[in-house]
Amino acid sequence: MSMTSTIPNEAMDIVSNLAGHPISLYLHISGGALLFVDWLSTLDAEIAYEWSGPWNAGRVFYFLTRYSSFLGTPLWLYCNIAFAVPPSVCSRIYVVCSAIWIFGVIIAELIMTVRVYALWGRKRSVGILLLTMTILDIAVSIVMFNLFRVKLQYFTVPNIPGCLSFTLGRSRSHSWPYIPIIVHQTLIFSLTVIKAVGHYRDKIYGTSLINTFYRDGIVYYALLVAFSIGNLAATHERSDMTRLYFLTFLQEVIHSILSSRMLLHLRRESFFHVDSKKSTSLDFATMERPEVSEPSVMATQSRVSERPEIPTRGRFRRDESPPQASGSGLRDGV
Repeated sequence: MSMTSTIPNEAMDIVSNLAGHPISLYLHISGGALLFVDWLSTLDAEIAYEWSGPWNAGRVFYFLTRYSSFLGTPLWLYCNIAFAVPPSVCSRIYVVCSAIWIFGVIIAELIMTVRVYALWGRKRSVGILLLTMTILDIAVSIVMFNLFRVKLQYFTVPNIPGCLSFTLGRSRSHSWPYIPIIVHQTLIFSLTVIKAVGHYRDKIYGTSLINTFYRDGIVYYALLVAFSIGNLAATHERSDMTRLYFLTFLQEVIHSILSSRMLLHLRRESFFHVDSKKSTSLDFATMERPEVSEPSVMATQSRVSERPEIPTRGRFRRDESPPQASGSGLRDGV
């Protein structure tokens, strides 16, 4: 009875992998290309803001989240294009790729967690809540991936490239790691929205710093939550390894792109406006508008420094005169 109940599921996995392998290959190449193009598009800002100056937590987070995905990309591609890969090698590659995926997601989640913690003024209760959720997220993801790994079996087919696989028995443990990620991201998203509503009620808005932070922050969090829910739904129905590998890799790419852009925006904002004492509670929560079309970062710097009074336009009564260019910038209005 056991054999008749497991063989159809295993056969379904094998057929699904064989049929979907070309699509998986093309999508992995697309994900790698997306990661590379995004890196090229932000390289000028990275050189200007991240390659010099003293090291701090933000800079360490940036390089970890930006370049950890590059470590896994060639391995994911190798799993799709190499011929006659021994099953033992496929198994080891899966372990390494899973470790890189977990590491990249953890770094991205930490970046967002620290930003929200700073946004809430480093409240002890919020910090404990976020820390507890982060630890649970890491622990559950590691345990679930390990449970799924022991049920995963690889095989090779002549003249067909890639690491093909199936799971022993009926297992949905491959979708479980997404659950703590969704809960964590939902918590971060909710805390951001709550603080945004509070600032709106207190009329703490109207500056590019506050408006851009909430707009981009909420959009990024919503994208990550939606993508994680999509991964859970796509992999929960059955053990389709073609979908699992691609969605796992793409989620790693999306996390890397969004979190690294958050930190670049933070670095740019703090580079232009570092004088306000009120900015200390938003060390990891500042963000500049993402529409960056300048030919170079240094050209933007010179344009901003030549017109420091622009951020104050429209914020004074007619009987008042704008303050002199003392470098107070946007943040005095926060």
